[in-house]
Parts: sequence; C-alpha cells; structure tokens
Amino acid sequence: LADVAVAVPDASLPTLLESQGQIFANPCERLLCEGRQAYRDAMYERAVGQFTEALEAMERTGAPAREMLICRYNLAMTILRLGQVELAQRELQRLSESVGEGAPDLLPVVLSQYAAVLVGAGDLRAAEGFFRQALDVSTEPSEREGCHHNLGVVLLKLGKLPEAEGQLVAAWGGWGRHPDPRDPAVLATAAALEKCLQ
Repeated sequence: LADVAVAVPDASLPTLLESQGQIFANPCERLLCEGRQAYRDAMYERAVGQFTEALEAMERTGAPAREMLICRYNLAMTILRLGQVELAQRELQRLSESVGEGAPDLLPVVLSQYAAVLVGAGDLRAAEGFFRQALDVSTEPSEREGCHHNLGVVLLKLGKLPEAEGQLVAAWGGWGRHPDPRDPAVLATAAALEKCLQ
C-alpha cells in the first residue's frame, strides 16, 4: 500500500499567514513577512530565524495568543521542511494541546499536519487517533473531506478495510455528485477506494 498516500494539503505558512496577514502588530510584521518570503524561496534556515525572532518579539510585547499560535505553527512547519522531523513533531504536539484555546479554527489543520508527520514516522495508530480528532473538530467541508480521506488511507494501511472504505466514501461524497476527475484529492481518494474494493 505504499502507493496510497495521505493527502494533507500544504496549509502551512503561505496560506495561514496570507489569510491572517493583517492581524500582526507592526514590530513583528517585518519579521513575519521576511520569514514568509524566506520560506517561499526555500531558505528554511533563514525562515526559522525570522519566525523565532518574531516569536520572541511577540512574547515581549504580549501579542494575542492567536498570533503567537500561527507563528509557532509556521515555525514548526518550516522546521519540518529542514528535515528535523522529531523537533517538528514535538512542536506540533505542543501546538495541538494549546491551539484549541487561542485559535480553535486552526485546530483541524494542526492535528492533520501532526498526524501526517506521524504517518511519515510510521506511527499509523497514533496518526489514526489524530486524524479522528481532526475530523471531530473540522467544520469546513474541505477540511472534513481531507480528514475523511486521510483517516481512510491510514485505516487502509492498518488493514481495517470496511472502516477505511466508509471514510473514503464519505470523502468522495463530500466532493459532490460529479467530482472533478483532474483534482489530485479526488484521484487519491479514487485510488484508495479501488484498493479497498480489490
């Protein structure tokens, strides 16, 4: 089943920072913009430095919890890009324990990313639990579809075929009656469903 993959969207730095671009205070805004640009330019070590400096400034100025959580999340995802999986995993675990209070709408993203890291580390049982938690707190249809898909793939890899099929069918159903056959998420779910039905 190595060819069936978890399809967690890259909802890291660019998406979160751009969607929240106006909430950061001026002293940190420059650091965050530089960190975002360094990330886009694949200069991950520089991005880590910028985000770390931004976090220190936020702590000194007493920035709102939401701003700090978003910055910490992006720092964790940048660390992951550097291949420091264990450090990123610890950061994501800490975030998953605290993000619900300061930014509950980000919790499904953090839980899904953490679960994806666990899948990469081979801990499918733990990943299953985090994908279930992400599904429980997801409110957006696209988040729910992704959670159903990812949980289905993990269950498939664990050999839990009937439950995997149910999750994958739920993901498929979320894309409507006529899903776009070119959409990579639809293709991934179709491939995983096909594995269940073999």
